[in-house]
This record gives sequence, C-alpha cells and structure tokens, in this order.
Amino acid sequence: MSPSRTPDTWIAPARVDPVLRSTALLDEVADRYPRAVSLAAGRPVDPARAEPADGHQEALTHALRALRRSDRDVVLAVAPTYVGLTRAARLTELPVLPVADGPRGVDLDDLAAQVHGARAAGLRPRALYLVPDFATPAGISLDLPARHELLDLVADLDLLLLEDDPYGPALVPTTADPHRPPALHTLDTRRRVVHVDTFTRSTHTPPTNTNTNTPDRTTWAARVYLHNPRHLLEGLAARFGHGPLAGRVHWHSPAGGLFTVLTVPFVVDDALLEVSAREFGVLWTPMAHFYDPGIGPAHRLRLSGGALDPARIDAGLDRLAALVGDRSGHHSRRPDRRASTHLVP
Repeated sequence: MSPSRTPDTWIAPARVDPVLRSTALLDEVADRYPRAVSLAAGRPVDPARAEPADGHQEALTHALRALRRSDRDVVLAVAPTYVGLTRAARLTELPVLPVADGPRGVDLDDLAAQVHGARAAGLRPRALYLVPDFATPAGISLDLPARHELLDLVADLDLLLLEDDPYGPALVPTTADPHRPPALHTLDTRRRVVHVDTFTRSTHTPPTNTNTNTPDRTTWAARVYLHNPRHLLEGLAARFGHGPLAGRVHWHSPAGGLFTVLTVPFVVDDALLEVSAREFGVLWTPMAHFYDPGIGPAHRLRLSGGALDPARIDAGLDRLAALVGDRSGHHSRRPDRRASTHLVP
C-alpha cells in the first residue's frame, strides 16, 4: 500500500529534515544501549562503550530525546499504546499523535493521514512507535504482509520506526512459536527501524535460576505466551459463545502474548472494577485507561492468563461470567466469597 500523494501533502526528498535521513539517532542509541537496541544492518558491540538502561524506559526516553529538535517535533504511536511510551514522551516534551490500530494491528491509511495532517499543520512527525508482536495493551500482532506494507509506508513517509519487542527475550520466536513473523528490524533494508527488546520490561519473566537455553525456560515461555492465552480463549468461547450472552459479548483472538480484549454490553469503569473485586473476586483492566481521558472505549476490558495455571484461569473466568451475567440481566450464582480469590489480572 502507498500513501496518497498530492502536491499539498507530499514532501519531496530534498525538503525532508536531514535528521530523519541520517543514521545518527540509530547509532547514538545503539552505542549507549547495545543490550537493548539492535540495528537492522547489525554491527559489533563494544561493551566498554555501553551504558546499561535502568529498566524504567531509559532507552526509550533517550531515543525520544534524540528525536526532539524543537517544539514542532511529534512522535506517533498506535493507539491504544503502552503507557511507558506516553510517560517517556512527557519527560521529553514530545507530543504523541495517535494512530488507529485496526484489525491488522495498525491502520496504514490512518498513519499516512496523520503524518500528512501533522505536516500540513506545521509539525514534524519523527517516528512511529508500536509493538508488532502481541501489542501492549491490545494483544494484536502484525502479520507478515502488514509488516512489509508498514516498512514501505514509513520509507515513503520518511519516518523512523521504534519497534518494541518485550517478548523476544522469552524465546517465543524460535522455540515456543516457530510461526511468529520475523521482527521488523530483520525485514528492514533501509535502516528505518530502531528495535528495542527492553522498553516494557515485562514482569512476566522466566525464573532467574534457569539458563536461557534450557528446556525449562522454553517450556515456561510456551506456557505463558501461548498455552495460557489459548486456554483463556477457549474458556471465553465456552462461557460466552452460546446461551443468552452469545453475540453480545465479543473478544479478539490473538495468536499469543499476554492479553485479550473483551467487549461487553455495559459500561466498564473503575467503579465496576471495585465491585468485581469485592463481590465477584476477579480483577481485570478497563481499556479506557490506555487512552486519553474521555476518549477511551467504555465497554472494553482487558484480560490476561499470564503465569496462572489453567485451574486459576478457569476459576477467574467463572467469576467473570458471573459478573457479566449479573450486569447484563442474566443472573447467575455468585462465587463463594469464602473461597480463595482467583484472578484474571
């Protein structure tokens, strides 16, 4: 797919900001954070020159700071986006423009429209931030054709890509999920991608006493990122795929990762979350928290099986089904509050 090009919106290469056409940003970030950042072209790393990231989006903050040259600069992010990106952007005083996600993970037409609109308003879009695999917080992954189309588009738009890959270190690509598409930086032939695997510093990490190449670590990754999410999806289908709530409760089906998003026929907010925890013994996350105030979806919530065992996932889904039935007018037996609380966090 190519962006629409008109004399009013298309910027000829000679007029493009030279910062975006150089590799200075990529080289600077990679020099300081070689453990976190790898370039598509690849090069040796000198550990003596490395400054380790502190685990609080330091590498991301540094990348955004390098991008900002004036108050005209902006960064784009697929919405809903990871909250660490918005925090880092606030620290660097770099506004974030939302790009629609869509069923493929990113709406390429909207990306082109946002860039052209920003430039027409006198702004300078620097880069697009996204999580192409099991996106935080929506859980959507880009398929291979979408990755190639995205790389072609950002080259046409003269943007950089900040590719966040929090699950790469968990060995999901090569062992637990051999069908996972290649990372964007491995497909990039134009040095447009800054690939970072520690931006989000996921708390869902394997036991520290296991070697990175052991079967135990691979088994752990497969359970957390593949088997548990599939068990969660099967449980949703069993509870909401038939009966009075069939067709009124919807969810997307990610191939892996930690999250799935549920759409329900009532308003989801913090007050309901408190009721859910107190009266039904189950936790979840309102999706509205991942958007600017007042524009988030009012009927969507996020679930995760995470590192829970299947029995706890089932218990949590039973409690969630009781809550949804109660709020939808289809009353079901409430869970026994004397029992231990099981969570779908």
